[in-house]
Amino acid sequence: MEHFAEIQMPRAASAPIDRIDALVVESLVRAGSPEVRSALAERRLVRTVAEWAPGTGIDVVLRAAARGGRVHAEIRPLGEVHPGWRRDVAGALEGLATLERRRLPVGGGGPRQLAELERDPARARRRTEDVIPLRETQPLGAADVVWPTASRDASLELISVLRSAPGSFVRVLMAPPSDFERRMLIEEMSATWDRLSHPDFDTYLGSPVLARTL
Repeated sequence: MEHFAEIQMPRAASAPIDRIDALVVESLVRAGSPEVRSALAERRLVRTVAEWAPGTGIDVVLRAAARGGRVHAEIRPLGEVHPGWRRDVAGALEGLATLERRRLPVGGGGPRQLAELERDPARARRRTEDVIPLRETQPLGAADVVWPTASRDASLELISVLRSAPGSFVRVLMAPPSDFERRMLIEEMSATWDRLSHPDFDTYLGSPVLARTL
């Protein structure tokens, strides 16, 4: 349901590098059920950012080292700095990672080429030309849009991909939606929701945030 859109970046000119207070993952907490703990931490982080004021957010970068196979994680404030953002992020990731405060370049550097992960409407919607056998009927409440289901394995797969490509990185920008954007999302989901497959609309909606993956 997603595809990559290539973004050509201009070559950066030589200039002083601006730095900002950020958080880096110093180490991971070793304990049982890492997949479950990771999923719960991600959920807490999304819920935390969703409660911030519009115009704030975080910039999460997962970066593969040029050698050694290690993946580094960096978290920077995005837009207007939310008061106490470091405390909120640390609370969301408690029990999963040990964080350290550092001064890092704004934006995490300027690559010359990016690929943005986008939702592909052409694949998300059922094709109108698909032929439905006469003996089959479309169930009442079945949606034209296929909404994705949650997965606990996506993050682990992403780490594996990064480790196989030294020097690569993935950048996730996350911010709370405005009231207008939240209403737009609810209206879109209400119009396309599959009540048979997912009867609990509110649980699926959860805490929506704005997100871009680069």
